[in-house]
Amino acid sequence: MFPGEDRWYFSREEIDNNSPSRRDGIDLTEETRLRKAYCSFLKDLGRRFKLHQATVATAMVFCHRFFLCQSHAKNDKWIIAAVCMFLSAKVESTPVDLKTLIITSEEILHKKVIAAEQRQGVYEHYKGLVSNGEKLVLSTLNFDLSVDLPFDILIQAMKKFILDEATQGKFPSAAWKFVQDRYETEMVLRNL
Repeated sequence: MFPGEDRWYFSREEIDNNSPSRRDGIDLTEETRLRKAYCSFLKDLGRRFKLHQATVATAMVFCHRFFLCQSHAKNDKWIIAAVCMFLSAKVESTPVDLKTLIITSEEILHKKVIAAEQRQGVYEHYKGLVSNGEKLVLSTLNFDLSVDLPFDILIQAMKKFILDEATQGKFPSAAWKFVQDRYETEMVLRNL
């Protein structure tokens, strides 16, 4: 699924019908639910680490790209999402500590704080999975970690087109929300 120059952009039909998850019996509704679940998880991770929106958006794009090529049925979405956040944090120059990422991920997933005496055990249990997941994500993405984010363009457009107080109040928040919500869907993979 890597067609030349526009390697990460596909038609809606290609995404909906050619998904590896679809071949493994996961229907479009379930795949959409899975996408929303890992995006929600990534937003929670981003909040916990106080990461910039660009880091979180990049992690979401990495996840969407990964699951465009790999099946949800054969990969743990939580491990893949954590790996994508780890890689995104590196790419966006906001690195996070692997041990803290693993502990925080587990706390989010299980909705409880992990006791200090259990943290090393949790880290030891998951660090190999995350390390293997990182190799899988990198190879699946063909080491292409380039993501074009619209945040800078949106800021420039807002400065250019906000002419009065009426547009200043509504346009920026609506535009910003539209852009953010887009990352939670497969739209970041679509050639509109």
